[in-house]
Amino acid sequence: MLYRIFIEETKLDIATLSALSEYEKRLSPYTNIKLITSKEHKRQQSDNPNTYKILINKHNDTISSEEFANKLAYLTNHGHSTIDFYIGTEVSDFNEDISISHMNISNGLLTNILYEQIYRGYMINIGKTYHK
Repeated sequence: MLYRIFIEETKLDIATLSALSEYEKRLSPYTNIKLITSKEHKRQQSDNPNTYKILINKHNDTISSEEFANKLAYLTNHGHSTIDFYIGTEVSDFNEDISISHMNISNGLLTNILYEQIYRGYMINIGKTYHK
């Protein structure tokens, strides 16, 4: 499985990049995750039918970590080799939109939360303890 996070930012602060790097390291035994900034969006987008596209917004109902973990497992088991998440970007052809929070959160922090939720989802799905 490949997760691609498209974010409408050209530069993230060092603390955010450090946190994302830590989650990438923790996820590396299980999956691949890639951050794609706004400058790279057009080159990286895919029309592959095995790619599932999720828009992150603050207007829908939020989902729990367990529901998110179930969604990741379901998509993996039903033929999707790539899941694209879009944060703060305009995309019209998405499969689903979900909300992580109704609060106004910066795109960098929202990306950090999404990485953490993907990691948490994997730990839930394989039955491992999440907190170290």
